[in-house]
Amino acid sequence: MKRLIPFMWFFGTLGFGSISYAEDDGGLKEGMRISTAHAVVLRHGWLPNPSKHSRDVPMWGLQNRIYQRGFKEIDQCAVDRPVCLLKYKKGQACLEVEIEGEKANSMRVIGWSHACEPDS
Repeated sequence: MKRLIPFMWFFGTLGFGSISYAEDDGGLKEGMRISTAHAVVLRHGWLPNPSKHSRDVPMWGLQNRIYQRGFKEIDQCAVDRPVCLLKYKKGQACLEVEIEGEKANSMRVIGWSHACEPDS
């Protein structure tokens, strides 16, 4: 039993760590519409934070249409398929939200990650 307690503590810690990590995602869910995801993420304290590079390069195509619809956090879009990244920051943390869709107003969340670095 004494050997089991540290093992249980370790896995309990992992479980609680993932719960707090999920809270940092701003309530995102796969399939969520871009407008809903945008509102939820901002409500959880995340701020739009596109990379410096994306601000220096002219926008065109889908990226420009998303930006024109008020999504200033648009960072980049793929050239070969309708997938884009929205980028946010909160303090020293960052959040990248991957969206997919043919039309700017009907794009949906397909994933997100904290494996990025916040830009200034």
